[in-house]
Amino acid sequence: MASQSTIIRKTVGGAAWTVFTSIGSRIIGAVGTIVVTYFISPEIAGEVKVAYILVVLSHELTSFGIGQFVASKPKESPDVVWHATVLHLAIGIPAILLSIPVAYLWSGFFGMPGLMAYIPGLVVAVLFERLHIIPERVLTRELDFRPVSLARGIAEVVYTVLVIGLAMVWTRIGLTPESIGLSMVYANIAKYAFMFTYNAWASKKDVWLTPAKWSWEKARAIFRFGIPISIAGLSSYASRNLDTLVFAKLFGPAPTGAYDKAYNLADIPAVQVGEQIGDVLLPSFAQMEEEDRKKALVRSTALLSVIIFPLATGLGATADTLIKTILPQEWWSVGPMLAILSGLAIVRPVGWTIMSYLQACDRPKTVMIIGILKVLVLLAAVALFGKLGQGLGGEAGDEIGPLWACVGVSVGFLFHAISGMWVIKRKDGIPLSKFARACTPPLIACVPMVLAVLGARWLWSRYGIEVRGLAFFVEVIVGAIVYVPAAMLLARETSHDLIHLVKDQIRARRGEAISVLPPVSSDDLE
Repeated sequence: MASQSTIIRKTVGGAAWTVFTSIGSRIIGAVGTIVVTYFISPEIAGEVKVAYILVVLSHELTSFGIGQFVASKPKESPDVVWHATVLHLAIGIPAILLSIPVAYLWSGFFGMPGLMAYIPGLVVAVLFERLHIIPERVLTRELDFRPVSLARGIAEVVYTVLVIGLAMVWTRIGLTPESIGLSMVYANIAKYAFMFTYNAWASKKDVWLTPAKWSWEKARAIFRFGIPISIAGLSSYASRNLDTLVFAKLFGPAPTGAYDKAYNLADIPAVQVGEQIGDVLLPSFAQMEEEDRKKALVRSTALLSVIIFPLATGLGATADTLIKTILPQEWWSVGPMLAILSGLAIVRPVGWTIMSYLQACDRPKTVMIIGILKVLVLLAAVALFGKLGQGLGGEAGDEIGPLWACVGVSVGFLFHAISGMWVIKRKDGIPLSKFARACTPPLIACVPMVLAVLGARWLWSRYGIEVRGLAFFVEVIVGAIVYVPAAMLLARETSHDLIHLVKDQIRARRGEAISVLPPVSSDDLE
């Protein structure tokens, strides 16, 4: 087993590449998302999203955790990985093709017959999405994060360029709004085709493409590990997407399109930074000794908090100004939703880190149970809060209901994080107070930042200065200026630990000697 220091350095290096490429690609992707709103209405965007969910659901239902098995078992021989490859494709491809008639039936339930125009193209995109999983997992199990992060980053750029280009051209030649919606479909095909091609090229093909004599014993071993993980993965997918179907049923395509836009923006800190680090942590935790793994979990949670919390709370504080600056007026309903949904970006990456730890401890059933409960709580909360908002809002219920439903989303992810901490307390003896001490100082450091942002907005509106874009820029700068000293003062230990790790990565890339990591205090698990 590698030492904690060695693996954490590899983890930080992989996370650095992942975060760097993610931030760059997400900046481009965010620009694309903004530009597309000037060509595609919330109604069309909502229909495309529902169509995509219905197709991907067949892929998720038949994943059976095979990709996670490959990533979590770095010592398995190539013949086992070959079995995983065959199972992954033989089960998944027919299921994805069958999603076409299934989606036709569901289109009637949602009252959106127009979404069938997008289904065939999305089937092709999801087939490529299926194909890229195994080579990507082969790379991650070897801690080779650079090509994985590059593939994701470049694919996001490919999607953005295509969706903008096609939407602009097709709008200029006068195609119908429904036809312009196809630009999102074709861009998805290109995105996943590129990811498969790049990952297949970068990975060691002899690990996953070398034929071996078939063994049902090996296949059963894959399923024994993978099925519980698959259920957990399906619950993760459900928690990200089935709430959109609840939205579609309750409020129709336009609020669904706005909700999806708000969710994607709120998800930038959670997925593109937090969960990317979580993906790096899974194989890293798997190579640690038990006690080192426990200490690394608390430490990783603290480091993740000092990075994610200011991004999430800052996004929520500036949401209204941001949306009114960058989106056309028909999309302004995204602003209040984004302010509420930023709460999920705070708790979601913490939950993902804990799930990575539990997977590395070979507790797939625990991950499965927590995942199922999260979905049930999340969907129930979205439906309940949405209905309450509609009822209490009176004539304005159609506007207030979606906002209340957004609160239900954050409730579901909060439950996920807390339930994971409770399980680890029971099984591994890591008290909840440890996680509280890890997360509370970075969260408290965000309070003066939010107050500074709101204060800047109040001053700005009082003097009546109207320069589009300048108000948002000022709010961001003020928030950043306030957060850095606040974090150094209120979350001093974690901030210094993060700075130390960053300096080590810079020295390593320059070929200089790497200093010893700061020791973990002896009372870390008390």
